[in-house]
Amino acid sequence: MSSARAIAIFAAVAVVYAVGTHIPLPGADPKVLANMAPGAIARISIFALGTGPLLAVFGWIELARLVPYRPDWGRDDRLRRIGRIVVKLLVLALAALQGRGIAASLAAGGLVPAEFDLFPPLAVGSYVGATAIFLFLSDRIRLTGLRNGFWLLWCMPVLAGLPSALAAAFDMSRGGALSPSIWALGGGLLVLSVGLLVLAAGLWQAVWQRAVSAGTPPSATAPLEILIWPIVLSEMATVLLLNLLAMVAPMAIGELSPVLEICFLVLQSLLIVPFVFAYLRQGGVGARNNPLAVATALGIAGLQILLVWSNYGLMLGNGFPPGIGGLSVAALTVSFLGLLGARRRGVRRAR
Repeated sequence: MSSARAIAIFAAVAVVYAVGTHIPLPGADPKVLANMAPGAIARISIFALGTGPLLAVFGWIELARLVPYRPDWGRDDRLRRIGRIVVKLLVLALAALQGRGIAASLAAGGLVPAEFDLFPPLAVGSYVGATAIFLFLSDRIRLTGLRNGFWLLWCMPVLAGLPSALAAAFDMSRGGALSPSIWALGGGLLVLSVGLLVLAAGLWQAVWQRAVSAGTPPSATAPLEILIWPIVLSEMATVLLLNLLAMVAPMAIGELSPVLEICFLVLQSLLIVPFVFAYLRQGGVGARNNPLAVATALGIAGLQILLVWSNYGLMLGNGFPPGIGGLSVAALTVSFLGLLGARRRGVRRAR
């Protein structure tokens, strides 16, 4: 993909998202909409679900990919096509389920005239249609090192909300709620995190290229999922484990409630490490007798743990940095690397 095409795709996705967030759900009361703040309409727009259904389903698919000794169905074209259809149907079904719940709460909250009975099916249809658009764009966008354009789509709400979040942070600074030291600490950690992610991507590229160099062209790019998905999967696994604990031993959860957030972060941090090594194995890089690969994997895991904890620590400082969490930093950086890789490949072809 050329650099012009990469930029055009990014711009097109941004325009689609900006337009979709300004289209309210059909049937919403115009009087209520007129009294809403300019940015609040995005919460009741057709894009209100965002990429949430995709993230939930794709997360479980990523977990399935990491299972060792699973059947290699990907080599069968027919099974691969069926699998893609099933994944899309699951995403749309989840969007319908989530949309139904949101539509019911919006109707109960007085957003819709009482005599308008068609709001729930229209809202669900709008949510499902918007999710279908995200699925279509995710399939069409190709980022170097990533399977699809999902993470670029996921970044759109972060980028869209950044100006208003920064404006609110500046207002807090003028009021004295955010000190210059918090700005310096948050900005420094942000720059450090991005720099370390770029460095980790370079090290991972070198390790991966060395391990699979026998049948891989020198221009090939290492899979970048290892830089981002362990954060998501470790959070999913932590939620699942704590929910199981709550079902089996509810008294234990009650005793942990004062420090439950810290326990959550500790457990998530511990789970990041095996997920990173699982992606190491999935990328075709063996850890046995390969100290460079082990060191790189531990470095990537340590960086992701730093992102998780630094985000928590800065959130204690009045929610800084505004609108940017550890996952957002990783997603934005990885998406940028994917676009940059597409640009470089385009330049290579032109030469």
